[in-house]
Parts: sequence; C-alpha cells; structure tokens
Amino acid sequence: MSTDLAPGEHTSAIRVADLPLCALLLDADGQILASEGRLGSVVAPAAVGQHLQASLAPDLAAAVVRSLQVALREGREAAFEHWVVGDESWVSCRVRPVEGDPGRALFTAYDITRLKEAELDLARRLSRSRTLLAAHPDRLLILDREGRVLSAEGGGVHRAADHARLLGQRVEDLAPGQAAQLREAMDAAFDSGVARTVEVTAPGLEGGPPRRLEIRFVPLDPREAVAVLRDVSDRAGPASASEGLHFDVREVLERLPDVVLLHRLGRIIYVNQACADILGYPSPADFVGREMLDFIHPDDREETVVRVRRMAETGQPLPPRELRTLRADGGVVVLELAPVRSVSLVDGPASLVLGRDRTPQRKLQERLLSADRLTSLGNLAAGVAHEISSPLTYVMGNLSVLTEALERMQAATDRPGEITDLLKALADARVGAERVRDLLADLKVFARPDVGARKALELRKVMDTAINMAWPEIRGLARLVRDYGPTPPVRGVESKLALAFFHLLVNAAQAIDAGAIDDNALEVGLGTDLEGWAEVEIRDSGRGLTDAVQARMWEPFFTTRPRGEGAGLGLPVVRSVVASMGGEVEGSPRARGGAVFRVRLPPDAAPSERSPQPEPRLQEAEPEVRSGRILVVDDEPVMGALMRRALAGHEVYILTSARDALELLEALEFDVLICDLVMPGQGGREIYEELSQRRPELAERIVFVTAGAVHAAEREFLERIRNIIVDKPFEFSELRAAVQAILRRS
Repeated sequence: MSTDLAPGEHTSAIRVADLPLCALLLDADGQILASEGRLGSVVAPAAVGQHLQASLAPDLAAAVVRSLQVALREGREAAFEHWVVGDESWVSCRVRPVEGDPGRALFTAYDITRLKEAELDLARRLSRSRTLLAAHPDRLLILDREGRVLSAEGGGVHRAADHARLLGQRVEDLAPGQAAQLREAMDAAFDSGVARTVEVTAPGLEGGPPRRLEIRFVPLDPREAVAVLRDVSDRAGPASASEGLHFDVREVLERLPDVVLLHRLGRIIYVNQACADILGYPSPADFVGREMLDFIHPDDREETVVRVRRMAETGQPLPPRELRTLRADGGVVVLELAPVRSVSLVDGPASLVLGRDRTPQRKLQERLLSADRLTSLGNLAAGVAHEISSPLTYVMGNLSVLTEALERMQAATDRPGEITDLLKALADARVGAERVRDLLADLKVFARPDVGARKALELRKVMDTAINMAWPEIRGLARLVRDYGPTPPVRGVESKLALAFFHLLVNAAQAIDAGAIDDNALEVGLGTDLEGWAEVEIRDSGRGLTDAVQARMWEPFFTTRPRGEGAGLGLPVVRSVVASMGGEVEGSPRARGGAVFRVRLPPDAAPSERSPQPEPRLQEAEPEVRSGRILVVDDEPVMGALMRRALAGHEVYILTSARDALELLEALEFDVLICDLVMPGQGGREIYEELSQRRPELAERIVFVTAGAVHAAEREFLERIRNIIVDKPFEFSELRAAVQAILRRS
C-alpha cells in the first residue's frame, strides 16, 4: 500500500514551528524575574536577577529591549528573527505583555534554523520548478472557482497558442461539446478536496483534427485549482497513476520538527520521524498498520473518536485540541493535534493530522505559575511578619517587665511560692512568644532570602554552625557522620545559609524513628562537583520520601508533622535561600532507605570582582557607662511606652511624629535617637536624610527599629547606612546594648 501524497496535494496546510528554547519573565527595565531553558550557552536559570544585557549577546539583548518597549507600550506581542553568532542558528523571538500584570512581559525564543534551511531549500526547488514548468509538455492552467483561467504555463496541445489568449476564458471553452462534463469534474474536485480527472474531445488547432485531452483538476484551496491538460490522442491505454509520494514533499515532511500522521478510518498509514522521536519509538515503521487509538491515553480515547466522526460527517477540519498520548516506555506526552481535511493519495484519500509536543510548554507554564505563587506567598509572608512583629514586641517586652518586677517582689514577700508560680506562668508564656518569634524569622527569610550582608563563606564553618543549632534534635536519634571534602568559597548571607542547613538537618532527624542510635545515621557530606560548584549532601536512614510527599514537599505550609509541631516552612525556606545564591536543591529517596538532599552552590568570584562589603553591625552587650537623653520616635504609643520601661534610668522623650521630632531636635540636644524605620508620612529614613544634611554627627547616633524592610527602597537604605539596627521583636538587652554602644562612642 502506498503512503505517498500525490504531487502538490495539500502541502500548504502544514505549518512549521519549533518548540521554545527558553522563556524569560522580564520587568519593564529588562531585569530577568524568572528563567527556563537556555539560548545557546548564554541563558540559564542562574540568570534570574540579572539584566538582559548581562545574559544575552549585545545585539540580541538590544533587539529584545526594543521589542519589550513596543510590547509594553502598545499592549501587543512584538516579534523578530535573529541570527545567533557562534551558535550558527536562527531563532524566532517573541515578547508579549503578561495579562493582568502591567510592567511584566514574557520573552520566548524558538529555534527556526531547520525552518530557514527548509525555506532556502524550497526556494531553490521553486526556482527550478518554474524553469521546468516553462518547458513542461503539458499545459498547466490556474482556475478560479468559476472556472476562469487566471494564468497559464507549459505548452503541449496549445504550444502554438498565445498565453494571453487563454487568460479569462472558461474551462468549458476547452471542449464546448462537453462543457457539462468538464464543469461537473471541476466542481467535484473543489467540493471534495480530491483531484478529479476527465477525458474530453477538443477542437484541433488551425483546422486540424480533433484531439483527445486528459484534464486533471487538482484543488489548491477552496478558491483555486490547477487544470493539467495532456494530449492523449496517441495513447494506447489509460494513463497510469504516478507512483509514490513526491520526493520534495516527503523530504519536507521528514524534516518537520512536529508530528505528521496519515490514517484511513483510524488506521495509521504514515508518520514522520519526528512522531517516532517524540513518542520514543525507533522507527516510523512501528506505527504503520496500527490503530491510532492505541497511542491515545485511555481517558482521551472517547473524545478522539467523537472528533474523528464529527470531521468525517462535516468534511471540515476541527480546531486543534490537546490530547495525552502514550510513549513507548509508558510515559505520557501532551500533543496538540490538529486534524486537517482529507488529502488525495495515489491509492485513495486519507486523513492528515498535525501534532505539536506541548509537554515542555506545559512544564514551563507550571513552573512559571509556581514561581508566581511563591512570589505572592513571599509578599504575603513579608506583610504578615511585618504586622506581627510590633505586637509581639509588646508581648515579649512586657513579659520581661513583669518577670523583672516579680523577681524583685519575690524577695520581699512572705508568700514567695505564689510569686514562683506566677514566674513559671510567665516563663511558659515567653516560650510561646519565642516560638512565634522563631516562626517570624523563618517567614522573613522565606519572603526575602536575599536580604543581608553578603560575603564569601566557607561551607565547613557554616555547616558546623548549623549542626550545633540542630544538635538537640539529632542527639539521641542517630549517629552524626561528617564527610568534609574541599569546597570553593560561596557568596551569601551566613545566617541565612546556616538557617537553610539547619532546616535540612532537622528535617532529616525528624524522619528517623526513635530506636537504636547505632542503627541510624545522619551523614553530612561536603565536596566539589565536576563543574567546580560546591556540593552539600545530607543523607538520613529514616522513613524516606513517598511520591506524594516528594510532589509537595517544597510547597509553603505543607508538612507531614502532627498538627502544632510544624509550620511547613522549612523546605521552602531552604529553596528560597539557595535560589537567592544562584544555587539548586533537590531531594530524593535513597535506594537502601531514607532520603538524600543535595544542595549545589556556585563558587564565589575573585575578590577583585566584588565590591567591598560593610562591616558587620553586630552589637555586643557591655557594661553601662552612663545614662543619657534619648528621643524615641514611633507612631505606636504602646511601643514608645515599652521602650521607656526598657530604658529606665535614662531621660527618655517619646514622640509619634517625625516632623515633631525634627522640631524638638532644634530645641534640645539628645545623645541617642531611636526611630521606627516605617511610619505614616515621614519615617526614620526621612529623619536620617534630613539630619545627614543639617547635623551629620546626630544622624550617626540614630538606632533604627524595624519589623522588616518590605519595600526595595527600605532594603537598599538599610544596606547603605552604618547605623545600628534592632529588629522587632527585640529583647530589652538588645535595645540597652545599642544605646550604650552609642553613648560609649560619644
């Protein structure tokens, strides 16, 4: 059975489009917010946070920026094609605004090298075809739907006739005595989309004898057809059908990156190599003769049958539809299938189906949606942490006040037992408050993992710190095995990375059931991979990871711990911290039981490539030197009252307005200023900027109290200044130490 298309039959219905090489989520300035895939060797997930000009070749980056401006300004997709120097390839680039998110756009790049090559090849072939048509022995006429001649090529029976004489004539004029037969064959070809052939007797030229003509009507589209006129007067028998698929057409089909499939009533008669590759079969021959439904997912077969029947009944192509198809290895591939109207083959009509592998796009969409969800959750976490920090400061501060007061009263009362009970109750309340404080710390890291002083870090030291923090959880459950190999320095925030390792260690310890310590092991490995990246492995001999847990373990607030024993932020915090350092983290079950988590971090660049970092602003508690005059500026009166209690022994002034504070500073001299960073109207940042101009020595004596810098401008400000910063919720000792440090300097 032949599987070839007749020459020129419906190849125009096949559209070539490649799958995306990469996708970038961009803001209006060209900063990369999310990245998937790579363009040659220049774009990788590590490009997140960089500008286009730092990630792409200059000429390509400039073209993308221009398209980005057009897309955001005009609210439409902008597209261009680009030759990638060095990779020797063509890419089709598109930039379109993100719906519902002004100021963001999605950039996608498709490899169209093979399409360009096919176009060039086709252009060469068309040029040769035009030359051949001019010398073709048959007359080729292009007809409209009414049968009028639009153009003429070739020679044959009308070689002596002038081309211009045929233009505008109707097909019936070729054989006036058989006009109805000609019209019927032409209409049948247009209506069915299948070529029709008819033989007629036509008048001879210049008084010569009548000639027998074979006229084959080949529809090009619903409006035009080709009429091939051949003189068969001297032919002894009927014309033989052309054999096989036209070589040029078949070559194009084989070079297409998308699926091309031909079937008759559901039984496959041809697929191209791309179809075999996408579904994981060695050869297209593995498909021929089999039912098309064999390759459709069972849940999608009924819908496929309905669509095939509908197309057969209407004779019209159906819109593309995504269906799940089965790979040779049992996996699932999502194909966008577009049934096209029937095509004419030598051995009869067949149905043509075009398909495109949508699996990579679906995965990319899922990752982008996941990134959007994490961004939203991060913003929510930052807001929640900011709002809770101040009330928690009241609670913890007043618990300290009550504790200190009761301890003084205990020595003077004749019922010390009652005071002891009250102190125990306050201690329990403080434990709960500290638990909320620890949760807030995790929320802040999850929301802003890149905030803090970044410096070159030695992983051995950071891991030892994390182990010391997690030791109470590990002790009594398993043996701790350290396997430290050499690692390159990495750049990040030491406290954040130590917290990430701490969560991985605690996660591993909690997966180990209590039992014989010698039978359980928690192994920590450090090393360097083949690419020169630092590699961390934390392996446990615990319960392992089920498929269900592995699918959700990175989701914020997902936990397998009993209610009340876990917030479900540990692993999301780990991923956020590692991603902020340009690294990767993954978790998987071990073959012999337990789980392993691997962290890969890029090596730090040479010190000369880094800008100098400010000195750490850690304050150590030292003996008080003297009392001083202190101005507290906070828009919450409760916070001001709390600070007055914490700073008992100093002359403390409390104001709730930045403007009032600046006026008071004109009248009185203060040793220390304590300012809330964010307040309605003007806040601590505005006070600092104004004093820096008028009284820079006083600006240096400001202690900033903050519940977390939510906005980028606030974070940039805190990174720039050298003042002492006290994070809410704070201990009285932290605030007192900050005040004493400034008094000691002045």
